Amino acid sequence: MDRRTRQLPLRAIALVMGFSSAVAQVLVIRELLAVFRGNELVIGIIFAGWFAGIYLGARFAPAADGERSARFLQAAPCVLPLGACIVVYLAHALPLLGGRAIGSHYPLILEMLLSLILTVPLSLPIGRFFPPLVSLLARERGSAAGGTAYAIESLGSFAGGLVFSIVFVDHINPIGITALLFCIGMMPCLYAHARAALYPLALLPLAIAAMSSPIESSLLAAMWNRTHAGALVEYHRTRHQAVQVESQDGQINIYGDGVFYHSLPDRHDARGLFHLIQSLRNGTGERVLLFGTGPGSLPYNLGKSDVARVDYCEPDPALWEITDAYRRRFYPRNDGRLHVITADLRRYFRENDVRYDIIVSRAAAPENVMLNRFHTKEYFEQCRAHLKPDGVFITAVHGFSNYLSDDLLHFIASIYKGFRETFPHHRITSGDTMYLIGSPDPSRLPDDPASLIARYRAALEKKPLTGLEDDIITNFVPDELLMSFEKTQINYFQDKIDRILPSVDANSDHRPLGYWNLVKLSAYQEESAVYSIFRHAPIVPAIGCVLVALALIDARRRFPGVGFAANATMFATGCASMAAMIVLMILYQNANGIIYYRISLMNALFMFGLTAGSWLATAHRLPSLPVRLILLMASLGGILLYASRSVEPLFWLLIAAISLISGTIFPSLFSLSDNDGHHAFAASLDAMEHLGSIVGAAATAMLLIPLLGMSSAIAACMCIVAFAALVLLVSGVRKA
Repeated sequence: MDRRTRQLPLRAIALVMGFSSAVAQVLVIRELLAVFRGNELVIGIIFAGWFAGIYLGARFAPAADGERSARFLQAAPCVLPLGACIVVYLAHALPLLGGRAIGSHYPLILEMLLSLILTVPLSLPIGRFFPPLVSLLARERGSAAGGTAYAIESLGSFAGGLVFSIVFVDHINPIGITALLFCIGMMPCLYAHARAALYPLALLPLAIAAMSSPIESSLLAAMWNRTHAGALVEYHRTRHQAVQVESQDGQINIYGDGVFYHSLPDRHDARGLFHLIQSLRNGTGERVLLFGTGPGSLPYNLGKSDVARVDYCEPDPALWEITDAYRRRFYPRNDGRLHVITADLRRYFRENDVRYDIIVSRAAAPENVMLNRFHTKEYFEQCRAHLKPDGVFITAVHGFSNYLSDDLLHFIASIYKGFRETFPHHRITSGDTMYLIGSPDPSRLPDDPASLIARYRAALEKKPLTGLEDDIITNFVPDELLMSFEKTQINYFQDKIDRILPSVDANSDHRPLGYWNLVKLSAYQEESAVYSIFRHAPIVPAIGCVLVALALIDARRRFPGVGFAANATMFATGCASMAAMIVLMILYQNANGIIYYRISLMNALFMFGLTAGSWLATAHRLPSLPVRLILLMASLGGILLYASRSVEPLFWLLIAAISLISGTIFPSLFSLSDNDGHHAFAASLDAMEHLGSIVGAAATAMLLIPLLGMSSAIAACMCIVAFAALVLLVSGVRKA
């Protein structure tokens, strides 16, 4: 063994690399989702790109070479943070290169390609890192080297996820995080060289970390101001998204993940909805809930009318606090009638038994599952349960002004069906934004628009509206509401919707068709090549099956017999565990409203399970591999229980169980390798595990959940694991 290799602290390097890779992965996912549209299709592509880089790095890792491997192992923990920093801010700088209109998304096909281009090169060193680490450790640990390396790297990933969740996520920006990672990555190298004179080099990244806030603020402001009409005055990373506050000619514009949300003041936009709400009131002293309607004119003017109380809530609870100082410039008065709910609305509904006279829900279009959960049948049922017996529920949905295309019709139909099943007695409005109006009391809603307007006119004659903003009440006459009930447009919609509704499934938490149909609609409007793929769904799984088959054939050529069974098992384990994590993430988001804030904690627990599983398989005798795969199937089945109950402790227990069992697989399979083939066999098993992760992430996010639902996705995972157990039994691998 050469001198460089003898001095190299391999375990410390593995620990640091695991720590840095976990932090870099979560950091890149969070920032790319702030730049792109942040939906589960994109997150599936990001995961797929990340694992594709690891797969390629492991599969095509150079042959074992002590001197060259030692140099790479020292460099990798420093290269990874630098790459992560470049990727993060390159993604933010993409608008400088053109290709995106202000306040909009990139075309879907471009988002998918950019997600791959940005993530694959970054994760290549992670895959390239593992085989030489195992090869060098094998000189002292033999066949136990695979389990040792796997456990130490997983332990580092657990620590990275934990530190990111507790410290980094709320207090340090990407520049500061990557500078600290670079400093940590230098430590094993400095130790190996044992030169005290080199230690001051660590002060530079520490100084950058200390100055990271003003550096990033200046950088983001410069990029934003070059591509937008206004000036960026604030940038916040909340638990849900990145929020940008822009000042333009005395107006404040609020963006979430770069897409326009609200303006302040917003009295012109609020006028129509304000009078629709007023016309549906049933007296005085009502309690009204406004959700996602904008923090300015509507809650302000309703609070000044004769309602008893206005509760206001946003899909991102942090948005009110961020915009409060700006809102007070235009809407300074608050007489105590306006109350802000600083919690996720669905969680608030579960934990409180409050009832409302009117609930208005105007969440943004379901670009992702976080927003889709406010357009599902389960959400509508929650809202109905929190209405008084004669209460009224109003929700907004994407409308149309002329031709109603099939894709737009199916998008509206999936949401409308869930609403109609919850509120059989309802009315609809017309326009680019349609309002669906329902009530548990059949007699509560007027028979036609004329009756509604006549009733509102009579109410205004008895008690005229006064003291409101001029743009809300100036020159208002009740007949203005007729614009929201254009008869020919409503009849046209009703005729089209009635024809397809029996064959349409309702948008639900477990099958987010609203989100999926909006993705297809976006692809159609962009005239994207992705639209043809969506219209011919079998193309995607067919291409995937061909690529997987080629990889398995390659593995069988290199490792016939038991070696091929081991590679197929690692593929199945990676596929099932990653698919399970995607499903669990979406289920958790449906229940609690946040997910990207929790990715690092989920990753930490998953890696801790892998660490514990690797240690158990290396140090103790465990049940046979087929038995462990059966236990993995049982854990996957437990997800179905969580889907029906949403008990949070069960969620974390399932992650621990799935990762613990998965962690025992690699060391047991690696112990089957020949004494002379540690490097190649470790590279192959690592590659196949991440190939399975690619398939699990992409197929679950893009196909299984939107087309078949959560239960079917879990059933597919269980079948894959069962097939792997069968392959092991046929190959004679029973005791490993």
